Amino acid sequence: MNKNLLLFILFALLGQASLYAQEGNACGTPPPPGAESCNAACVYCDFDGYMGTNNGSPSGGNTVCGQISLHNDQWFGFIPQTSSITMDIITENCQNGDGLQVAFFDDCTDADAFTCNPGCGGCGGQVFSLSWSDFTPGQTYWLMIDGWVGDVCDFEIAITQGSIVPPPPDPAAQPMGPTVVCPGAVAVYTVDESFGAGYYQWTAPPGSKINGGGNTASINAPEGATITVTFGNSGGNVCVQTGNSCNPTTGYNCLPVVNQPIPPTIKPEIVICNEDLPFTWDEQPYQVLTSSGTFNLSSTPYDSYLGCDSVVKQKVIVKPLLTTNLGTRFICEGDCFTFAGDQYCDPGPQSVVLESYQNCDSLVSFAISVLSPNAEISGNAPITCATQGGLTLAATNFTGGSSFLWLNSNDQILGGAPTVNVNLTGTYRLVVTAQGGGVVCRDTAEVTVTGNTVAPGATATNTNINCISTTATLTGSSLTQGVTYQWTGPGINPTNQFQQNPVVNQPGVYVLTVTMLPGTGPVRV
Repeated sequence: MNKNLLLFILFALLGQASLYAQEGNACGTPPPPGAESCNAACVYCDFDGYMGTNNGSPSGGNTVCGQISLHNDQWFGFIPQTSSITMDIITENCQNGDGLQVAFFDDCTDADAFTCNPGCGGCGGQVFSLSWSDFTPGQTYWLMIDGWVGDVCDFEIAITQGSIVPPPPDPAAQPMGPTVVCPGAVAVYTVDESFGAGYYQWTAPPGSKINGGGNTASINAPEGATITVTFGNSGGNVCVQTGNSCNPTTGYNCLPVVNQPIPPTIKPEIVICNEDLPFTWDEQPYQVLTSSGTFNLSSTPYDSYLGCDSVVKQKVIVKPLLTTNLGTRFICEGDCFTFAGDQYCDPGPQSVVLESYQNCDSLVSFAISVLSPNAEISGNAPITCATQGGLTLAATNFTGGSSFLWLNSNDQILGGAPTVNVNLTGTYRLVVTAQGGGVVCRDTAEVTVTGNTVAPGATATNTNINCISTTATLTGSSLTQGVTYQWTGPGINPTNQFQQNPVVNQPGVYVLTVTMLPGTGPVRV
């Protein structure tokens, strides 16, 4: 091995002393040849145009991509600036005339590459291209170059698409996570991923542990964007900065965190009924209550969701048995009073035992009073010509305390007494109302008053009184059946005035009145 190669290896070994996690250290100047293993490789901040020879010691490595069996492999760390990169490996002076085979790795711990160019026998002197379009700028990747079946070639690396000049990482954003913790808390903090970041450098308050280690840590991107902090007794700042192997970290962004004991958790006050005793509290140490009263309970310490101690407190009131009187409840006949989901329809005193967690078992008493307004109408008869002063309709069979309302068919109010006088045919309604305790009950009845006011037909004839005939017979008739006759005139007396055909002996004017039972107006002829 020549002196230059020894110098290059020395630079590489010295560079490993300041590795950030698994990121890899930047190569020295001049850059060394490729390392014989991934773990020994440094990071080239730009190897576009790099020339070398894969004449390292045989590695006896594994097979990658199912096509490449490693023999004399070399490794180069690099940091892409773009997500798409194409590399050309230009070969010449291949000892066996077969050429090279190349692959990309994203982690030295991965046994396999994520893309390969397996090369081919007899391909010495050709260009071997390798492309990938899903690089994360700022993160470290590895290029592996190996001889096809152990061939040794001079080669040059040319970047034909994209850039491997590492970008300066964007400054870290402020961490996100709890700002108030408690001694012994375990909390997760995250930061938005920064473009170009190869790793995240974190610090936490004194006495804290980051991912189980100390209170400082450098973690490769992208995993390093999230950490778990186990706090001691101190608060302070959780800080982060970004960097990559070719661009050291600059500037912190911090999140202030207060570390204080968790205040007691106050559970809502609860009320326990006397009949539910004994009552066992559902928090440690599971206290048992056996009598009524007010109890302020406190638990033994718990581990909180952050992993530190907390205490639960709760006020428990145990109430005695209660009694309640609701007084009298009024209902209409045929209705029911609904209470606690049940219906009560019969008059008289009632007692109900209720079961409720909040109101507790209690004896509730009340009385049912049934309001029974009864609307019945008497006095209905047809209106005839003989009806004098109209027809009187009356409310009957009503209960005390009722009120009345009479209406005609046009809903005009006729009166508010138990009776009403009507003189027209038609439909009449009676509304009887009873009320009590704010409940109003009504009953309605109606009648139709008919009438017969058509006068019956009447005919009267007579004969003359003269010297020959000293009397005359008055003749009355009617086509209406069931009528009565009544005559008036000079020859009419109590004995003949109601005869249909009376005999009179005095001249004069006689009037016949024909009446249809039970009576009609007079018809004069």
